[in-house]
Amino acid sequence: MMTGVRVSMCLVAAMVTVGLLSGCDKGAPKPPEERLVYGKAVVEKAPDGTIKSIRLETRKRGRVYHITLDEKGKQLAEMGDKSLAVKGTYIGRKGEDRWLTVIEAVDEETFRANKKKAAEERKAAEEKAAGEKKAPTDKKAPADEKPAAKEQPAEPKEAPAPAPK
Repeated sequence: MMTGVRVSMCLVAAMVTVGLLSGCDKGAPKPPEERLVYGKAVVEKAPDGTIKSIRLETRKRGRVYHITLDEKGKQLAEMGDKSLAVKGTYIGRKGEDRWLTVIEAVDEETFRANKKKAAEERKAAEEKAAGEKKAPTDKKAPADEKPAAKEQPAEPKEAPAPAPK
């Protein structure tokens, strides 16, 4: 009877410990992460012409990112009404709003051209590296040449049949 109580208490203690450890990080803020977002910048200006807010409206499920109004963020307003590729640090949500601090922004057409060029350069470098690996390090006969045939000893001739008696 006493052993059963001890086992039960150990199980309860283990469950409480696991529960406490699993909930440790729930309240901790997530570190900022970089994101690449495609969309159009929508600028809201005050009557005196100063920028009040900038939103990046994406094609992906109609998400909207509010842009931090620092120097790089304000550059989005100057880029006009184009499709943009914006690399930024996702800060998180403030209420229902998503916030992004701009690291770099270019129009989407330029971004895709640069991405294609980088992929072609990477492919050429890989092909060059593969070609260097295939280069022979020591001199061997090329694969299309057959090695010289070895001379084989002549087969022994049959001995003459014994004479009949």
